[in-house]
Amino acid sequence: MNIILVILPVGWLNGGRGNSSATAYLFLIMIGIILLYENRLRKILLVILGLTVAVLFYIEYRFPEILKVYDYDMLFMDRLIQLPITLVGGFLILTLYSDTYIREREKLNEYSIQLREANEKLEYLASKDVLTNISNRRIFDIKLEGIIDTKEHFEKEIYIVLFDVDLFKEINDSYGHSTGDRVLSEIARGLNPLLNKESLLSRWGGDEFSIIYYGTEEGVISTVDKLNKILKGIKLDYDKEVTVSIGITKMQETDTMSKVFKRVDKGLYKSKSEGRNKYSII
Repeated sequence: MNIILVILPVGWLNGGRGNSSATAYLFLIMIGIILLYENRLRKILLVILGLTVAVLFYIEYRFPEILKVYDYDMLFMDRLIQLPITLVGGFLILTLYSDTYIREREKLNEYSIQLREANEKLEYLASKDVLTNISNRRIFDIKLEGIIDTKEHFEKEIYIVLFDVDLFKEINDSYGHSTGDRVLSEIARGLNPLLNKESLLSRWGGDEFSIIYYGTEEGVISTVDKLNKILKGIKLDYDKEVTVSIGITKMQETDTMSKVFKRVDKGLYKSKSEGRNKYSII
């Protein structure tokens, strides 16, 4: 504030008539205000600076006799001194601004990277089942809804498979929940790599899994056979075997999500009611 209300007027009036350094001083003061102050205070200081300059112009115009008159040599020496000061001051101020800008930009880039990584992590957590590391039901529903909306099943054979582990509660009760978790993980880890790229294996919930299978009926039955081989490799105490009951349905042109779920669930129920450890195609 003292620079604006004291130093600037004194320098302006003592600079004499034809003083060409005032503009440079104003430039430095204005840049300093912009860099050092923010928001309302910055606006207030700029307004005060503008009013001060207006008053000085008025005084110079109305009372020119109070301004000193210097000869050419004195004015030349004044410019010789003031020009380097102005240039160096401007360079230092702009360098400060540039360095500050670069630091803030680097921070912004760092924050952007962190935000992107956090969003990717959230997206991953929202799409994956934590235990089995395969897609969750949300992703299954999104993909199935997309198939129905785009009528993809009009042009391709697509089967929906739903299966769960037989007597899974007994496995948890007899061997512990850690063993039950291991069974689910081994099923997912073994079956997922065997599916083609278009197909999707997801954990439906609890001990239930679902598959969107692209291929023929022979192909989906072959996948079921591979699943049974995986189950034989899961070892439990006392030679107890892990089996699954499976419902299978082929998507029809008139299908909605509810119709598909109703049929495949009916197939799963049929397999369970007929003794488990089998598949039923509806």
